[in-house]
Amino acid sequence: MRERELAILWIALAVVFVGSLLGLLQYSRALRTSGIQAAAERARLTAAIDQKQKEILIEMKSNAGVLQEMSWSGTTGDPAVFLSRVAELAEGSRLRVLGVGPLEQQTTPQFSKSWHAVTVQGPFQDLVELAGRVEGDRGTLEAMAIDVPPRSTQAAPAPGQRGAAINPEIQARFRVTALQLTPQARKIIDDAARASGVSLTPPTPQTGLALPVPSPASEYRDPFVFGASADRPRAEQAS
Repeated sequence: MRERELAILWIALAVVFVGSLLGLLQYSRALRTSGIQAAAERARLTAAIDQKQKEILIEMKSNAGVLQEMSWSGTTGDPAVFLSRVAELAEGSRLRVLGVGPLEQQTTPQFSKSWHAVTVQGPFQDLVELAGRVEGDRGTLEAMAIDVPPRSTQAAPAPGQRGAAINPEIQARFRVTALQLTPQARKIIDDAARASGVSLTPPTPQTGLALPVPSPASEYRDPFVFGASADRPRAEQAS
């Protein structure tokens, strides 16, 4: 009787052992299959990431010129510097600066924007030349409004007499704007340039409205006192 019980016990143990072994083998096979699938998925994702990085690198290299033209240095906020620069831009023209507004700023995650509202009066051609000088200095003119003064109604000149000259001056109001990249945007540009192998040339001290602050030892002058205008000799000869 006891031998029979022992035999049944051994048979039960053998069945349990075989069942456990089969379960372990099945689990190992499933685990191996999952590992193969995970490795294949990882290889697929790695290939996709590499392809995307190559596309981004090609795009950054194609826009290398844009990266090199970007500038972000500036010393805004000094009124003497801005007024002096406005005077230099308007020097030699017949424009009269009637008003300069305070410094205004607007900040976004990509850039900080600063501007002054300026009101000038003078001939239209001189205004066009001023706009060209500002944009050539990497500044931007925004929200420009031009007012033409009304012509005075005068009686028609008598035969043989010369009529009064028409005043060609106009009044313009606009904003002189400068943009400066934020540190976050600057870091993105640096990383993009480093990844694409583009060497960014350091910006010059005078970029846009980023003007150097005058040294205390330098002599100050009235920024709106200019030399003789080109039209003044003509007026003297005409008189």
